[in-house]
Amino acid sequence: MPRTKKASEDRVVIRIPKPMMDEVDRIVCHHKEYHYNRQQFVESAIRDKMERIKLLLEKTGKPKTPNDV
Repeated sequence: MPRTKKASEDRVVIRIPKPMMDEVDRIVCHHKEYHYNRQQFVESAIRDKMERIKLLLEKTGKPKTPNDV
């Protein structure tokens, strides 16, 4: 389930290949049961990837950021 925004946040523009966004649009439009819009889908995918990387870094004991060295 997508997270709801609690407060307005600054945003940045990113470029995503059109074929990839076409697939996102297809999923969002044809699977209303997930209750995602395009923005929520992309944010959720990025959040999931960041959480997986964080877990992998914790398991390997590697620093999370260059400042943690």
